[in-house]
Amino acid sequence: MKTSNLIFLASAIFTFYSCGEDSLNSPIGSKDVPRQITVTSVKDISGASIIYYNKPDDKNLKYVRAVYTTDDGVTKDATASFYTDSLLIDGFANAGTFDVALYSISTGETTSQPVHVTIHPQEPPYLVAAGNMELFPTFAGIRIATQNETESKLSFGSYRKNQSGDWEEIGMYYTIAKEIRFSVRGQEPIETEFGIRVRDKWGHWSDIKTLTTIPWFEAECSKTLFKEIVNLPSDERIQHTWSGSNTAFANLWDGQMMRNAAKCFHTRPGGTVLPQHFTMDLGQAYTLSRMLIWGRASDTNMGGSSNDWQHVWTGGYPLRIQLYGSTYTGDDPAQLVDDIDDPSWVLIGDHFLRRADGSVDPVLGNNVGTPEDQALLERGQEIEFPADAPKVRYFRFRTIMTYGGASAVMLDEFSFFGSNE
Repeated sequence: MKTSNLIFLASAIFTFYSCGEDSLNSPIGSKDVPRQITVTSVKDISGASIIYYNKPDDKNLKYVRAVYTTDDGVTKDATASFYTDSLLIDGFANAGTFDVALYSISTGETTSQPVHVTIHPQEPPYLVAAGNMELFPTFAGIRIATQNETESKLSFGSYRKNQSGDWEEIGMYYTIAKEIRFSVRGQEPIETEFGIRVRDKWGHWSDIKTLTTIPWFEAECSKTLFKEIVNLPSDERIQHTWSGSNTAFANLWDGQMMRNAAKCFHTRPGGTVLPQHFTMDLGQAYTLSRMLIWGRASDTNMGGSSNDWQHVWTGGYPLRIQLYGSTYTGDDPAQLVDDIDDPSWVLIGDHFLRRADGSVDPVLGNNVGTPEDQALLERGQEIEFPADAPKVRYFRFRTIMTYGGASAVMLDEFSFFGSNE
């Protein structure tokens, strides 16, 4: 290398390092104080306010920052780029009156003097949901109903009073759904005081709402009585086969779910297009309270510590389902009418199998989602039956849509609950 080139390289390296770390981390841009924005209006909404403003004609303005303190003493800030004209101010535990300081920030991170604006956020979504919440007795627990008009992320903590008079947690439910309906199960049919409270994504809790009641008796329907119905031509009951598989119909009640792909029920690819249905015999007539559905999760034997979730919310995992019960409850399945539109088949459920937060995404893909999603999949997706549904012995499961758009339907297990009295 020529001497002149070596001298140039050494000089460049010296210049680079002589700038120092401070120079490398310093903002690049004008240090001039930017002009202030002009607030035009404020829109107060549930738990938040939206501040609208006009930007100054100042090329030195990079973004706008809002600084404010919530009613629980937490100082927050929100920013908006040069290309927007509004800021969302949220995170409040209650409705109230609050001061917000708005700063214009230059390209060199120089801050203007604040522009102050007063906001009046309305009652936040978690308190609205708590205020509208109703509690009812149901099978093996209580049922909760409320609204979440803003579709905010909410959590519902469920509790019961123990013999010492202390609250103990018995469940947590997560949702963004507008209409919230869920139940807390697994409770004995004895008089118990239950409580529900609501939390938002910032950790604010509502007061606890209580109900003292006796949960209704229910028992799990015996899977030893379940049978496949084979005499209805419109049923799609021919299973898919692959090397080493055993996708028998009876896998729907073999007690193995979410662990072994070879123990699932999988209708044939290229068979009947959606919607498609199949029929099963519960063995005796029940007043059904609910059922649990486990969709196929894995391609392999998952094992105790596996995280094999290839088929969750994709492929043939059901998205929308319809559930039918026959008004015929005798012992001869030859008496069943095959036509799904015949009055003898009563629609007792039309549901979307939703994620833990209440959302439905038909193109989600291979994604188990959040820890709450995984917990939901492990315990099964619960479907409640209406209280006025007829007694059912013969049950039809109809798939209207799948998450992946496939016509083959993949399921691991069913469990039914109710009373045969």
